[in-house]
Amino acid sequence: MWVEAILSKDDLATALTELCPLSIALGGGSDPAHYIKFMNPGNVSLVADRGLRLTCEAEICWPVLGVEVPVHVESLTLMLGLTLESALGEEALLFKPALEDIDLAWVPNHFEGKITERLNQQLSQKHIEFSWRFFQTLSHVFELPTLLRPVNALELSVAWGKVRLTEEALVLAVSYHTRIRRDGEPRLPEPQRETAPKALAAPSRNTPHATLPLPLAVAGGAALVGVSTWLALSATTRLWRLLRA
Repeated sequence: MWVEAILSKDDLATALTELCPLSIALGGGSDPAHYIKFMNPGNVSLVADRGLRLTCEAEICWPVLGVEVPVHVESLTLMLGLTLESALGEEALLFKPALEDIDLAWVPNHFEGKITERLNQQLSQKHIEFSWRFFQTLSHVFELPTLLRPVNALELSVAWGKVRLTEEALVLAVSYHTRIRRDGEPRLPEPQRETAPKALAAPSRNTPHATLPLPLAVAGGAALVGVSTWLALSATTRLWRLLRA
């Protein structure tokens, strides 16, 4: 079985507004005194097969720029790339921020490109930190009530994930292995993970979309599957008891 979460451009714009102001440490380590802070996002758009583009204000404090005090940036364009890649030994959803344009009124135009390049080098070094290891987050064991004994748990393990980006929405599909555990049985070994299908259908304009942040939307879908399975097992058990009475 699989669960699908669909977030429209408006959903993502709302999430970004709630996340900002958002600071990212610059330089080696995580020195909070050296940072770039994104504020007041706007003009959010989805770029098919690439990611999310937006404009915003910013504040930068980084000695590489020759100043030790925060500098206000009236406007910059940020591309937040979204890809599924291997990170920290498993497949993860990676968020890759990159500046496409920056407006520094106090810097000559021919220096802006160099500053953008240096900032992007810093942001690219942190892409592993901007990852969501959804295999761990969305795999779960649902303990079942005692009335279902000898069945005592439903195990949901992520088999594969797939991301699709269009100009209208972001789609995340997650496939699950479903297994039943009985009394006295140890937790079953992790099933082999599968390869996601090459194609994932694009969302239509009439497809209902999730209004929760992406991790909550998919986790909620997994929980709904678990509850539905429990109800089905419960109903079957009760019917079996009635037939034996």
